[in-house]
Amino acid sequence: MNDDCTIKIAEDVTIVKILVEKCKRTKIIVPASTKITTSVVEIWRCDDVEFHTSIEIGTLQADICALADTPRAL
Repeated sequence: MNDDCTIKIAEDVTIVKILVEKCKRTKIIVPASTKITTSVVEIWRCDDVEFHTSIEIGTLQADICALADTPRAL
């Protein structure tokens, strides 16, 4: 569980997928050099999580999550 933090994936890494659980007021940054082999991001039981990336995400699944305000494109 992470609250009030920023998590940045390392540059130039290859990962299978990104899983985020029970985070609050958290910013997740995925650099353009990161490769996600499945193109999957799963977020669940989170409140006010920001996800920043310029890479293609094939599936973004968010379950049991709440937003602090209206969703917006970044």
